[in-house]
Amino acid sequence: MAKKILTTPIQKSDLEGIKSGDVIYLTGHITTSRDMGHRRVVEEGKTLPVDVKDGAILHAGPIIRTISDNEFEVVSVGPTTS
Repeated sequence: MAKKILTTPIQKSDLEGIKSGDVIYLTGHITTSRDMGHRRVVEEGKTLPVDVKDGAILHAGPIIRTISDNEFEVVSVGPTTS
């Protein structure tokens, strides 16, 4: 098992040699998305509201608390089983 640190923007060469079981640390611009977000992009051809080119999408289940009309607070974020 190897350890690797990735920083966005991620280049194809950064991913070479990664194997199942390796520990990957990820830093930089990371976007979270749940299953419906992925489904809308793949099945419905919609675009994401953020640019994820050379970035990372963490398939996660965030819990968000509304503070006001335009203000939100992340309570917690946990990875999903995917």
